[in-house]
Amino acid sequence: MPHRADLTGLRAILASLLLTGGVLVADLSLPPGIAVEVLYLTPVLLSLWSSRCGHTLAVTLLCSACVVLGFAVGGAPGLGPELGNRLLALLVLWVTAALLLQQHQVTAKLHAAEAQFRDLVAGSVQGILIHADDKALFVNQAYADMLGYTREEILRLPSLLALVAPHERPRLLQYHKARQRGEAAPAHYEFQALRKDGSPVWLENRVRPVRWEGRPAVQSTAVDISARKQAEAALAQRMQQLEAVRAVSLEITRELEPTTVLQLIVQRVVELVAPASSGFISFWDEDSQTLVPRAWHGLGRWIGKVRFRLGEGLTGTVAQRRCGLLVNDYARSPYAIPELVPRVGHTAVLAEPLLYRQRLLGVITLGNEATGQPFTEQDRELLSLFAAQAAIALENARLFAALQESEARYRAFIAHSSEGVWRIEHEAPVPIDLPEAEQIERFYRHAYLAECNDAMARMYGYQRAEELVGKRLGELLVRNDPDNLAMLQAFIRSGYRLVAAESHELDAHGQVRIFVNSIVGIVEDGKLLRTWGTQRDITEQKRLEAQLRQAQKMQAIGTLAGGIAHDFNNLLAAMLGYTELALAELPPSSTAQAHLQEVLTAAYRARDLVQQILAFSRQRPPERRPVQLHQVVQEVLSLLRASLPATITLRTQLDTKADTVLADATQLHQVLMNLCANAEYAMRERGGLLEIAACPVELTASDTARPPELSPGPYVRLTVRDTGVGMPPHVQERIFDPFFTTKGVGEGTGMGLAVVHGIVAAHGGAIRVDSAPGQGTTFTIYLPRLLAAPPEEASPQEASSPQAGCLLFVDDEPALVQWGQKVLTRLGFEVVACTGGQEALEAFSAAPQRFDLVITDQTMPQLTGDRLVQALRRLRHDIPVILCTGFSHRLDAEAARELGIDAFLYKPLTAQELADAVRYVLAARRPAAGQPSS
Repeated sequence: MPHRADLTGLRAILASLLLTGGVLVADLSLPPGIAVEVLYLTPVLLSLWSSRCGHTLAVTLLCSACVVLGFAVGGAPGLGPELGNRLLALLVLWVTAALLLQQHQVTAKLHAAEAQFRDLVAGSVQGILIHADDKALFVNQAYADMLGYTREEILRLPSLLALVAPHERPRLLQYHKARQRGEAAPAHYEFQALRKDGSPVWLENRVRPVRWEGRPAVQSTAVDISARKQAEAALAQRMQQLEAVRAVSLEITRELEPTTVLQLIVQRVVELVAPASSGFISFWDEDSQTLVPRAWHGLGRWIGKVRFRLGEGLTGTVAQRRCGLLVNDYARSPYAIPELVPRVGHTAVLAEPLLYRQRLLGVITLGNEATGQPFTEQDRELLSLFAAQAAIALENARLFAALQESEARYRAFIAHSSEGVWRIEHEAPVPIDLPEAEQIERFYRHAYLAECNDAMARMYGYQRAEELVGKRLGELLVRNDPDNLAMLQAFIRSGYRLVAAESHELDAHGQVRIFVNSIVGIVEDGKLLRTWGTQRDITEQKRLEAQLRQAQKMQAIGTLAGGIAHDFNNLLAAMLGYTELALAELPPSSTAQAHLQEVLTAAYRARDLVQQILAFSRQRPPERRPVQLHQVVQEVLSLLRASLPATITLRTQLDTKADTVLADATQLHQVLMNLCANAEYAMRERGGLLEIAACPVELTASDTARPPELSPGPYVRLTVRDTGVGMPPHVQERIFDPFFTTKGVGEGTGMGLAVVHGIVAAHGGAIRVDSAPGQGTTFTIYLPRLLAAPPEEASPQEASSPQAGCLLFVDDEPALVQWGQKVLTRLGFEVVACTGGQEALEAFSAAPQRFDLVITDQTMPQLTGDRLVQALRRLRHDIPVILCTGFSHRLDAEAARELGIDAFLYKPLTAQELADAVRYVLAARRPAAGQPSS
């Protein structure tokens, strides 16, 4: 670098001067003492000068030494004035050189520091501007980028005020002038600047005085805080809105007169939602089933005469959907009511429903007439929050109006009200500024029931109010119940006024009951003195709601099962049919025949499983037919084994030879499932043994085991025994009563054993129970036994005996069509196969007399089976028909008989079942001997 070369030259000069001084001392023949001092001083000075860390010290010592030496030489005897002057001049040269050296070193350091500063400033991510007299002296790239300029453009600006927003200029000028006068001025502040394109940007600025190129200047270091400012503004706006909602909510909930509350609500909500210029509240009128405007702001009285039906306009649509709507182009929206558009003049409309516990109270509708000021989702959210508070305020106003109206009849009302009316006092007033948890703890420990009516006492299982009065709140409310905690928290947070709040409380027998309460706390001087309220027992209502939900769930499961059954039965039909065909074509000794027989067995099991699903979902109509009871038991156990815990052991004792009854297998499934479910519940805690037995019995007139309602005769006795907790006598007396249950809330409906009793009685049987606490329970069922064995199915050889005639086979599954054609062709029939109802109708229309029988599926696209039959019968009224279905919501066996269907078959079918049905229908339609053919 250049300053290093200059430094080397100065060093050489100084060295020469020192050397010359040493020679001069020698030439002068100074006295030995002085010469030694001079020569000794020269290398010392050189050493101190050459030290990198001691330049200032070296110069100081050199100057001091020169002065001392000058005085010594000048005063030395024997030296003339001329020589002394020369020597002093030489010393001055030394001092001058040393001072120049020091100055150069300082300058070199200054240049190095300035270069480093420029590098740091130029590469800084912070904006840096150095300016003086309203002109930029230096600006880095970061500062230029923040404002959208180039560095050169900023340096050429005639005034830096061009970078400052107009409203900020007076403030920044004031700061600048104060600094010029030496007065205190902020060194750290925020201001709004302007980008080159005129858009605003927020900067955080730090200033400090500096010197720049030898003159005073100011350094400004800036950071772009626009994003932070936007977030702060949005947060401040949100907090302001929420505070406004809170304040307005408090204001409207303090007012109790309904008309005043309505007007206050609509006025405050128009003020709260900034773009709104007008608004109105419509109340839902149950009698006329319309929305009637009851309060408005910024609109004429004519709005009070308008009525909105559900789904009509924006207001009616919001009421129907029970959710808010925002429309910023109202006149062209589908919600606009043409006759109202010119009168209201709204360009944008926003509405929210007033819902109280899902009950529609009305709708708040806001309008904006100014263009360019649309409603936003934030406005909608704000209105939604307000609507929830307004609904509570309206409900509170309604309740208080009712209380005020009945004030004169207060005592009579308490005495004769069917609802519970109560008053709770506190042993010591509760300061409302205490923490929420501490207030709740005081409620439990120190609040007591001071007054109630007899109706409330009866809800708890007492006869008179006096038996209940005096109990502490902690004795009534279930302490660890989260719903009770939430209710008390809501009571405090709502300002000690709560409507329709649920509580779970203990009655006189220790049972939990559910109440809905309206609660009002009396607060004076910052303390809660007492609480009034009314309550209603909704325990039964809650139970029925749970039952309804369960019934709806089962209905949905049934619908799903039906849909699955239709498609799955078609697949099973193809599997069964083609497996049977393959078996028929293989020799009995073939290994493949054994394998296919296993496939066929699995397919039969799959078919039985589908039938069980349909049975449990009640998608099949009840059909009484011979049923072997052991098969029903085994099917139920196959379902139970997967769900029973490992602590319960299953045991069966079944007589498989004489247990046939005439019954609906679906209903017997239901009986066994109910009894086994109850047994599992009784053994859930400790495990045990579940035993099911079935055997034939003969009941005689003298048999003491015969239930009195049964006649003597053959029966099948079905026994379900468990080793669970058992039942006391008073429970056994009521177990078959509808809705009676000993299970906990939500665990039982009380209908299971009532249904079991009804099914058994409908089958001509009887049911008995034997139980004791800790001894388990045994249910014994007697069902009339069929003495004749069920008819055996025809053998494949009989079913495959040659037949004659032409059959029309219709199914929308091509695989089933091919299977049916092969099976029926092998039986000797001519088969016309069609894959759709329309195709079958065309084939039949071409030659109605050609066909002897029609076999059709029910569920097909375009033309269903029953409609196809009606169309065919219009062409030929005597054509025999077999209708097949896997599942149908529209048609069952009874409906098929009413349509004149000759046979109604459920899929999947085996070749044997199809052959038997064809033979049966043709035989039934064949004319008797001597009768002419039709």
